[in-house]
Amino acid sequence: MFIGVDQITNSQSFLSDCDIKIVASHIGYDLLTEAEGKYVKETITHCYELNLSGHTHTLDDDFIALPTGDFCMNVTSAGTLCNNIHEVNESHKNSFQIIDILSKEEFTIRKYHQKQGMKFSLDKNFGTDGIWSLKYNDQEAIDRAKVDELKEQIEQQRRFLENISPFCPIDKAIERDKETFASGEFIPSQRNEECINLLRNPEIKNLRILSISGVGKTRIVGEAFRTMPNVFYCTDPDKSINRGLEYILTCVDGGVIIIDNCSINEYYRATKFISRCQKPFRLISIYNVLTKKEEGVETNVFFLDATDNKEVVDTIIERERIIDEEVKNRIKEYSDGISLMAIELISL
Repeated sequence: MFIGVDQITNSQSFLSDCDIKIVASHIGYDLLTEAEGKYVKETITHCYELNLSGHTHTLDDDFIALPTGDFCMNVTSAGTLCNNIHEVNESHKNSFQIIDILSKEEFTIRKYHQKQGMKFSLDKNFGTDGIWSLKYNDQEAIDRAKVDELKEQIEQQRRFLENISPFCPIDKAIERDKETFASGEFIPSQRNEECINLLRNPEIKNLRILSISGVGKTRIVGEAFRTMPNVFYCTDPDKSINRGLEYILTCVDGGVIIIDNCSINEYYRATKFISRCQKPFRLISIYNVLTKKEEGVETNVFFLDATDNKEVVDTIIERERIIDEEVKNRIKEYSDGISLMAIELISL
């Protein structure tokens, strides 16, 4: 009988000479915590021939199998309670099972159901004429195990995304907001490349990206971290980010935290919050400012000046093959180095 991981792990050497190794528990391993349940399932399947669980009856009578080929029998045991002696509801009456282990690959179960008082009889509705039998099919079991593993991975990812909200992985952010991150071909420039190199530099723990709106700060950050793992983006720090941020810092060993529309006060607060976790996380913040005077003190800052972005605006104009020189000059004049403004003017 096990109540924790240590018991089934430490019992392996003690039971190593047994022909049939049985592990029993009050509840199924599927109701343990996510990490412990996965480990318990793998250990049971690898080291034991029969797993018995009851109470919650959340597992099916069947073979447990892993994609590795390991398998064992699983039986959700019927229960008996002294208070159920006079139970009228058929679903809640006492019962017990007799399990015949014919081999590691085959077993049968007979279920005896309480009829009246302490009298039990074979349940003829169970299995075929009261006998339920199952023989292990290697290919079917492994195929089912692979499907179950995929479902588990999808469910883990769903729970992870739910728990880190309002953050999301950078590629998810790009997919959700293509207008910001992927509107047209990314146009590199010398200044943009400098920014990307700083963003990717693991030695720089904290960096603020500042400029007026429309120059392309968020787009540059997206290009810098596209496809990279453990990069988490949030566009709205006004929402409560503490819960999501704490989950990331607890469950991930290291990575990059990106907070868009992040004021200097929010930046200081997030920096302090992250520094407490003692893990290799970097913080990138993005914010709209009008002048360099708004940088703040004691911060690493990369300022994208609109005048440094005129190379990008020129490329945008050339890409659209605008022939009229007067129109070109007007777009350059009115956009004043702001990429988004140039695109809007061209679309008129």
